[in-house]
Amino acid sequence: MTKLLIIEDDIPFSNLVEAVLASSGEYCISKTTTLHEGIAWIEAHEAGEIDAVLLDLKLPDSHPENTVSEVKKAAKNKAAIVVLSANKSDGMEERCIRSNANGFVDKDKPLRGLDVEIAKAIENWARCRILKTATDTIAAG
Repeated sequence: MTKLLIIEDDIPFSNLVEAVLASSGEYCISKTTTLHEGIAWIEAHEAGEIDAVLLDLKLPDSHPENTVSEVKKAAKNKAAIVVLSANKSDGMEERCIRSNANGFVDKDKPLRGLDVEIAKAIENWARCRILKTATDTIAAG
């Protein structure tokens, strides 16, 4: 069972994402509507209690350019970060990935492949953790 936190202020969209994913029976989903609620949820849970965060960039209490880094800081490598955004202009996807997001989902596209994108992001996150552990071991050695 994949454990997700959805941080999304558009409640109808959040409910749609939840319905699409929950229909498979493969997801345990929690939801918040603000960045601060999401960060508090992440900080209150241990590693292993969450696999991925589906994160809207434009939340009422955040600036889109800082949203990913704030969640990454709170998550402390507890979970993959998948950005949900309708803004693909001006290289937004690239900037999110450079901010250490593990995936990017365009809100304007059909959600039928969302489960695949989440799985790829979790795999990417796991590879990055393994690489960081190996690098730290070599540097310490």
